[in-house]
Order: sequence, then structure tokens, then C-alpha cells
Amino acid sequence: MRLVSKFDVGLIPFLDTDLTKAVDPIKYYEYKALGIPIVSSRFGEMKYREAESGTFIFDGKNFLGGKSANEILVYRVEQCELQVFRERNNWNARFDASGIIC
Repeated sequence: MRLVSKFDVGLIPFLDTDLTKAVDPIKYYEYKALGIPIVSSRFGEMKYREAESGTFIFDGKNFLGGKSANEILVYRVEQCELQVFRERNNWNARFDASGIIC
């Protein structure tokens, strides 16, 4: 975690295939919880995250949502946004939302 927290950008490069259509990469949650900007290909659950702050999707047609590499590198998350994300996506919240554990 200490090493990852020093990353300038978190990369999530997957091909969009039948195998990856249902993938929700754990790296997304790790990078996001650390406030690192994310550059991802459009696949699985990542294709639904394009509008989220700090998440930049490339697909060849709309490369990084029109953002430049410099714009991505200067991205900084607000601390309150970071805390909300962490609270909504911690293991307790995820298991509570699943409804499988009483």
C-alpha cells in the first residue's frame, strides 16, 4: 500500500472480451481508495465508471475522455470525497449491501 500510494496513475488495461465482460477489478477500489487517478480501458464494470471523478477511460475513439496526460497527472481528489468512497466500499458496507450475511 505504501508503494502504490506513491503512484502517479493507476493503470487497469484489459481487453473487452467475453471473458472480461463481467470483471469488476479490485485494483479500481485500491487505486480509488488511495486517491490515485485511474486510466482504464473500457471493459466490464469499468465502462460504467467514465463519469466518476479521477477515472479516465480510453477506447480508441474517445481517448481518455478528451483529457491530456498532464490533466490526469494533476488530478487531486477532495478528502471528503475520498472518505465517502472508503466508507461506501469497505468490506462491511459491501457485505451489508449483498444481503447474504445477517
